[in-house]
Amino acid sequence: MGRGVSAVVVLDAPRGTLRVDLARVRVQRKSLLEIAGVIGLPPGLHRVEVNDGERGAALWLQVEPGRLVVKAWDAGLLVDPDPFRTAQVQGLAAEEGLAEHLAAYPAGANAPWPALVAPLERLGPAGARLHKRDPDGFAAPLEAALEGTHGGRAPALLGELAQAFLAGFVDEDEAAQERWRHLARAVLTGADLVGAHPQLFDEATALLVAQLQLLPVELSPDAACADDARRLAEAFAAHPHLAAAGQRLQEHLAQRGLG
Repeated sequence: MGRGVSAVVVLDAPRGTLRVDLARVRVQRKSLLEIAGVIGLPPGLHRVEVNDGERGAALWLQVEPGRLVVKAWDAGLLVDPDPFRTAQVQGLAAEEGLAEHLAAYPAGANAPWPALVAPLERLGPAGARLHKRDPDGFAAPLEAALEGTHGGRAPALLGELAQAFLAGFVDEDEAAQERWRHLARAVLTGADLVGAHPQLFDEATALLVAQLQLLPVELSPDAACADDARRLAEAFAAHPHLAAAGQRLQEHLAQRGLG
């Protein structure tokens, strides 16, 4: 394995496909070591999922340049293999013999991934927490989420928006899907708050557009909130540094036929 090249190896992986971030790659076990995995992961936060058709297990990893992660599939779980097998894989990597057993990281299919996880990476190891609801007593849903739930901390709100999407539509958690829809609607209907929180709206718009583009219209709130979203894009016009955010949102609405 070349200097600075990162890889995830799964021993005893069931035949079929392995999902890394948003894309699936075919599992090819070509040796007695029963190796499968992905090589060439860019630095950052990644999700690896193995599924045998009946059971699945996912692993979140912070990948650093040159990091080699070795796991084993064991009755539906991803576990640390015994030290001897780990050493075998490390030896194969040192001899430059590992790459031929692994699939290349599907960079094209995963092009949206960095935008989806950027708010989580900014939060660091603490990560984001999903909330069931926001407190009452606020004039707007976005105020309730930002001030009531997150104490005015915009990075925490953006982290929850990112985490709710990934848990909802990648991990297929229905409660997380509903939380994400609520937060997405809160942003899209928040035109009156743009002046008070321009940086939040700049970052939230970039994240939301990346998320919405991955979903069919029937699963996303932008159709129901189209009028509000157009009003939000118009509100950005009063803030020159939000011009790019407004253009992103308008282009997305046009692509959906909602412009």
